[in-house]
Amino acid sequence: MKSLVLAPLLTLYLSGAPDEVPEPPGRTVSVEEIEGELVCTLVVEDENLERVLEQLCRELGVELQGFEGVQRIALITADLRRAPVERVIEYVLGSVGLRARLRTGSLTVTDDALEGADKETLLRRASVAYFEAHAAHPAHRLGVGGRVNQGRIEEARGNWSAALEHYQNAPKDFPSSPRVADALFNAGRVHGRLSQWGEASNVFRKLINLPTAHEYAATGRTELARCFVHLKEETQALSALDLLEKRYPSETALEAIDRLMIRAEANLGIGEYVECLRFLEKLESSGLNQKDRLQVHALRARSLEGLELLDEAGRAWLIYAKEADDVEHARAIERAVRLALDQEDELGALFGVAQARTPELSKRLAPLARQARERLGLAAPGGHADAEELTFKEKLDLAEEWAASGEPKRAAELLKHLLEERNAFDPDSRVLLALAWSGLLEQTSGYESAIDFLSSERGALETLSHQSRLDIRAAEIFESYERYEEAIDAYEGRY
Repeated sequence: MKSLVLAPLLTLYLSGAPDEVPEPPGRTVSVEEIEGELVCTLVVEDENLERVLEQLCRELGVELQGFEGVQRIALITADLRRAPVERVIEYVLGSVGLRARLRTGSLTVTDDALEGADKETLLRRASVAYFEAHAAHPAHRLGVGGRVNQGRIEEARGNWSAALEHYQNAPKDFPSSPRVADALFNAGRVHGRLSQWGEASNVFRKLINLPTAHEYAATGRTELARCFVHLKEETQALSALDLLEKRYPSETALEAIDRLMIRAEANLGIGEYVECLRFLEKLESSGLNQKDRLQVHALRARSLEGLELLDEAGRAWLIYAKEADDVEHARAIERAVRLALDQEDELGALFGVAQARTPELSKRLAPLARQARERLGLAAPGGHADAEELTFKEKLDLAEEWAASGEPKRAAELLKHLLEERNAFDPDSRVLLALAWSGLLEQTSGYESAIDFLSSERGALETLSHQSRLDIRAAEIFESYERYEEAIDAYEGRY
């Protein structure tokens, strides 16, 4: 029996496709029955563990299960002849810390060592194992696959520059390998993920110009067209798609959807809004997933804006907002509200504000909501609609907003009623009010008035923690006017 050369590698989190390499001559994996017992002959040299298991399962007539959950690549060398199948399985898998259960119809692989490990631990182990394997066998025919899988591991860890380095090194280290195309495709994809569209387009050009045939002939051209759209070269994108469709017609619904989406976006970019909407109609009847459906909603809203159909555009943004993530939801809701106000549709604007799903977004939209209410004549005499319904904190926020937008007198008018009632407030609320009012005084009457007010309020507070908050504010005011000695005194409560 020869020794094993082992390098256990990948986990379920990034179990990529097996390396597409020819089967080496002399490999023997066979099963036969002798006197009622299944025996196996296994003669391999530097062979991939997964390939050995797959052929063994074919010989046994069972399905390989669980290996994707403990995926690892090992270079195995063995010479076992007519040994019991269970012993061969135990030998091969036990050598890399795995075990298996052979049952009717299946061979199930498990890895006790990885049970309970978190994703980062698994990825880190896989990365180290790939590094060690490459260091031990730098010229092995499976090395390029290791490079590509290392890149995928780093992607999963969020290390984009490290992923790119692995993808870029694969063609340098293994220039004649068929996996070069795989490495280039992944490199281009990561560049796109980082919005490095110029770099991505260069990589995809290299990919489609490789001298040998590969599986990315069509996909690479599709991705290049996508790069053109992001580089604002929409006409070139459309030409690339036309040529692509002639040479490599769409073979699957997913391919067709992807190409239609790029066409729609390219037409939007060159101002062909009606043409864009036509492609979007085709897409809607294509059975879209959620991601593609969201993109269609966004493209439709933008196209309708381009056609100056602002009412329809606003409704399209609201539809998009329902399914979008929080960031895109906020952007879409605000856009819909602003479009409604532009169209003097104040009720539509208030309806849009009501769709906000987070308090933060509601606060951000508050000025637009007030604008709509004021146009409808719903503003209170004091200059704010339903002012009495606002909470204490909302009034402070509103006053701060007005002061920041150049309306300090309006802000002061809102806070005057609170100042008259401050003796009834709890200490925390009184401090917040003092900080807000001192800011207004500084803005309207000068820093001396602000300091005098803070000093007066300090005497009304009993705890040092509350007093110190006013002290810090006073010191900051002095510092902003370069009165540093007085700032030092203020930090110590003297002002």
